[in-house]
Amino acid sequence: GAVALAFAPLILIATYKSGKIIEIRNMKEKSSSDEASTISFQAVSNIRTVASLCLERKLVGKCCAALDQSHKKAVAHSHLLGLTYGFSNAVMTIAGGIVIYYGTTLIRDENMDFKTLFM
Repeated sequence: GAVALAFAPLILIATYKSGKIIEIRNMKEKSSSDEASTISFQAVSNIRTVASLCLERKLVGKCCAALDQSHKKAVAHSHLLGLTYGFSNAVMTIAGGIVIYYGTTLIRDENMDFKTLFM
């Protein structure tokens, strides 16, 4: 139990950081997509004016540009999120491996039985 408990702070820190990165990304992504939805809403609500001035392609371009910014930010944050998520999973896997290794040494050297080890 003590061996497994030694890894708890690392797992908690990595999980906390992943949560913070997701929270920050969602806030930034919302502001970027809000701009695109504002452009789309204005174009749809003023469709007659847009059509009469032949501004459809220009508004689609503006909307796509706003969404491209959001996409670029999302890709950059996805790499960071992937690293923290991978780190937290790696720490949990390594901790499990070390605990099992230590358990097998207890079974071998201390004559502990298998059932007691898992309890």
